[in-house]
Amino acid sequence: MTQPTSASTKDRAIGALLEALANKSPTPGGGAVAALLAGLGAATAHMTLNYSVGRKALAAHEALHSRVAARLDVLRNRALQAADADAAAYATLNTLWKLPAENLQRQAEFPAAVQAATDVPMGVVRDAAELLGLLAELCGATNDMLNSDLAIAAISADAAARAASWNVRINLPAFDDAARARTIETEMQQLLAAAAEHHQSVLTHCEAVAAQTAG
Repeated sequence: MTQPTSASTKDRAIGALLEALANKSPTPGGGAVAALLAGLGAATAHMTLNYSVGRKALAAHEALHSRVAARLDVLRNRALQAADADAAAYATLNTLWKLPAENLQRQAEFPAAVQAATDVPMGVVRDAAELLGLLAELCGATNDMLNSDLAIAAISADAAARAASWNVRINLPAFDDAARARTIETEMQQLLAAAAEHHQSVLTHCEAVAAQTAG
């Protein structure tokens, strides 16, 4: 979880973003890193796809390419939004945390704030899992010259899912509704399992392609 910054993640130069991340400041923080890992994975996947579209050898995959490209655009943009949404959610929760436990505002608003601060990283876990599913579909349907990029996209997406899951986990004890917390954790574990399976299938494919190329 993070606190808001004056500039949106989308508008920051990479160097400035990394410098801000290194500073002794809660923003940007781990939530932004997790979201950006998902965005980097989606962007790298889209690059791989762009070098595959229009190739005669891959003409049979045109419909797949079109469908996946549309989703990658959505996922990349949502990752940027999530980096900033995480900051806003943390700001609200952090303000309430600083209030005495008996404060009426805290009592009234804290449950919704915890939920909001959990929803953002859960969204990143969901999107990263979807991205890995799309990458698994692309195996055998992309330009082999970008085999390493396909692998890197999968590694980034897997890291995003696992990183975001930690920001979900850290919030679960703050839920007043234990059943709700268990439901969230169950969904998260299912998403992580699916993500791990797709991640492994992509890497297995990429390793096979690399072996053929080396041979």
